[in-house]
Amino acid sequence: MAEQRSFDVIEQTVSEPVELSVIENQPEAVDFKQPVSRLERITKVEKMLVLALIVFFVVLSALTVQISNRVSQYEREISSIESKNTEIKKSVIELEQEKTELSRVDRLNEIAKQAGLSKHEDKIRNVTK
Repeated sequence: MAEQRSFDVIEQTVSEPVELSVIENQPEAVDFKQPVSRLERITKVEKMLVLALIVFFVVLSALTVQISNRVSQYEREISSIESKNTEIKKSVIELEQEKTELSRVDRLNEIAKQAGLSKHEDKIRNVTK
């Protein structure tokens, strides 16, 4: 056994006394706390800010709906007024046509003859608008 085998070297190194220093763990006072929820980590100011934003957007959406309803109501009123306006214009045109038909010179001369009226040219005046 003059030669040393490799496992003998391992035995020698392992067989040597090894000083291990043991660190004594002193028990620390463990503080068992309940887990903190996310809402508890948010400050009151942040909560109030979020609440104010939510209220703002709800009010803004309500106002938007109200304004859109008013706009549609006004559009209906405008269309109603426009339709009445076109009816009145149509009526005015019809009345003007009737006026021109009734005030024709030959029709007036015919009615005058039927009534026994005569025409005096010297007393007639033309009036223009």
